[in-house]
Amino acid sequence: EAPDNWPKPDIGLSMEHLDTKAGSNYFEYKWSEHYRDLQEKFETIVENSYDPNSLVEFLRHNFYHLDTLLNLFYVYTHMGDYTTADMLLQRCIYALESAFHPWFDITAGNCRLSYGVEANQIIFKVLFLYIKALSRRGCHRSALEVCKLLLSFDFSGKLVASVLPVLRY
Repeated sequence: EAPDNWPKPDIGLSMEHLDTKAGSNYFEYKWSEHYRDLQEKFETIVENSYDPNSLVEFLRHNFYHLDTLLNLFYVYTHMGDYTTADMLLQRCIYALESAFHPWFDITAGNCRLSYGVEANQIIFKVLFLYIKALSRRGCHRSALEVCKLLLSFDFSGKLVASVLPVLRY
């Protein structure tokens, strides 16, 4: 659950139910036009100068922009400020969860997201980083459970590298 000082995510990210096949529900994240515009602004900032201060300023106006949160996560992790890095990662997770379709039940084990869809890739990146963060904190069982969740989303074989952390737990 998000802290009281976090606003409700309304970033233009939603999830759409595509199909049901063999007992599995297939979903896809969708970006609104507003989110696409934010993404272009973000890419311009990164291309022109990868100054973390410009990313912080962009994030100040776009509290839940996922790629900015991830990039700042890397910056803070590199600086050794894991508390701030983990908070940014939690903000990503909160924004992604807020966009879940009502039928997207991660506890059911039958929800699928294709890694091949660009808008879906962010949840795979975030969950992979979350696995590493949990492990860093000594929460290996929780890391294993998130790893199994991550693998349940896409069986296409594109997530072979995600299997490697399972061997560790």
